[in-house]
Amino acid sequence: MRRCQKQHICTGRRDLIELIQIKKLKKKILEIRKNNKDYGYRRIYGALRNLGYIINKKKVQRIIQKN
Repeated sequence: MRRCQKQHICTGRRDLIELIQIKKLKKKILEIRKNNKDYGYRRIYGALRNLGYIINKKKVQRIIQKN
């Protein structure tokens, strides 16, 4: 006899709220980058933390590399 098991299927979709937050963070990162050309991802990460944003260093690094 075989049992059916419920499996969680990850679709990779993000919530609309999360996408809006990411867009806002991208704008803020690019704004900081525009005003401070010498800033690397670590300084931008620190500036965001000082402004109250919580974001991973690697995400900041990826956003900078793509733009």
